[in-house]
Amino acid sequence: MKKQVSFAGIGNEFLHKMRDQINNSEDKVDLGNNFAYVVNGFLARVFDEKEIDINNESVQFDPEAENYYLIDQSLLDQGDFIETWQNSDLPNVIKKFAESAYHRYIHLNKHNDKTVKKIRN
Repeated sequence: MKKQVSFAGIGNEFLHKMRDQINNSEDKVDLGNNFAYVVNGFLARVFDEKEIDINNESVQFDPEAENYYLIDQSLLDQGDFIETWQNSDLPNVIKKFAESAYHRYIHLNKHNDKTVKKIRN
């Protein structure tokens, strides 16, 4: 049995960035971009010493997905990523980010009329 690696400490640092970014999101596109920016920055820090290619499309917010995010196939094809994913709390940390983004997404849907009025005025 392999040792479970924890990224909760780094995740908590980035969770504050995530909340700041998503709270400043004005629409769904902005929300998705901010989510991708923070999560992929988090992954870049986690895999800083490994040869893993991470870009802004590596993990995307998707309110229709089971855990509210999608991982790009190019990331899933990298062995070091899969090994870390399966032997750490990385899925839980990213799920926490995605849940925060999803709550903001719901809020933006409920208050869409206000946003449209602000844009028109």
